[in-house]
Amino acid sequence: MCVCREGWNGAECSIPDVVWSSKSFQVWYSMGLIKRRQKPRRIINGLVFNHELDLLEIRVNYLGEAVDKYVIVESNYTYFGTAKPTEFEIKLECWFLAESYAQDNTGGDNRL
Repeated sequence: MCVCREGWNGAECSIPDVVWSSKSFQVWYSMGLIKRRQKPRRIINGLVFNHELDLLEIRVNYLGEAVDKYVIVESNYTYFGTAKPTEFEIKLECWFLAESYAQDNTGGDNRL
């Protein structure tokens, strides 16, 4: 049990209670089959954007540093099939969520 983070376990406090309590996990962990990766996986969060800027901002701020990249898709049609102008790229150019822009070391776009 982790002494610094409630609900986490393991030597590095990196295993949540729900996983730790699994019988299969305990067997694999005791056999040394479960090890921490040398290079952690990237977390990519995909979402469909319509017009909910406030919800998007809450989501990005809530997920914080847990997400490495966002894939945001916006259609030029509403869910009802009505044509609409796209807004997301315009909002990004106006510095919407500027504090959440991440540095991209892969040579890609450094925006969300």
